[in-house]
Amino acid sequence: IAETLHSLLNQTKNFDEIIVVDDGSTDKTVEIVKKFKKVKLIHSKHAERSAARNKGWKAAKGRIIAFIESDAVFDKHWLEEVLKEFEKGEIAVVDRRKVWKPSTFIAKMNDHFFDLRFKDYTPFNAWIMTKEVLKETGGFDEHLMGPEDKDLGDRILAKGYKIAFASKAVQYHKGEPFSFFGALRRSFFYGCRILPYWRKTKHIPYVKVGYFTLMILSVLHVPWFATLFLVHSGYVLIRDLLRGMSLRYLWFHPLYMTCNEIASTVGVWYGLLGGHTKKVR
Repeated sequence: IAETLHSLLNQTKNFDEIIVVDDGSTDKTVEIVKKFKKVKLIHSKHAERSAARNKGWKAAKGRIIAFIESDAVFDKHWLEEVLKEFEKGEIAVVDRRKVWKPSTFIAKMNDHFFDLRFKDYTPFNAWIMTKEVLKETGGFDEHLMGPEDKDLGDRILAKGYKIAFASKAVQYHKGEPFSFFGALRRSFFYGCRILPYWRKTKHIPYVKVGYFTLMILSVLHVPWFATLFLVHSGYVLIRDLLRGMSLRYLWFHPLYMTCNEIASTVGVWYGLLGGHTKKVR
């Protein structure tokens, strides 16, 4: 968190206030944050990140609220670029993500995928918005863990608001996976936590879940498994080609994405069977 706060305190445009909500941490978070005299610290019992965010924005004095996580480092022009969107009259904004210091093949591939994704990007969630919008939507749903940002974006868009994309406001995310198994673990975790969001929205992707469930069940029948695996990988390959993915990653990315979908589906079933009530992080 020290690196995060340093990046926020060294912006070309100053924040009016910076609030850290400590969600019942048991490490040195509080000790580190107290060294930053310009940062306000709020203590909270552990209730997960949605509750911590809601506590933070309700305590904030400003009109524009930026939600920031401790596994990110921000370009020095980040706030300046974000505020340009609000000066245009926008009320909700999402920034541009990059991988923090990508040093492995997986990390470099993910960063390259970000570059392609953000060439033609339609935002579905927002990380910076006015306090009025937060009051109108109710903020983050504290019953969700994983897709809570997508859920808030859904409600913002449902109100008829637009979410703007600040393409030059760069956030370097340390939370992106640097290994193949790290990516699978994250996909599994997301799958474990997606069911409450699907129930809330009543939009369950039965075809997708059914497809990958069939793939998992056919693992002992190699021809069936291989066929289903290659069909989806072929679909991803075509999509990657249309996006202009580099040949350096094109040979592996479709396989990578298919394996992540399998891990996510395993997570869905684990969650459906009650595993989501356990700590899976």
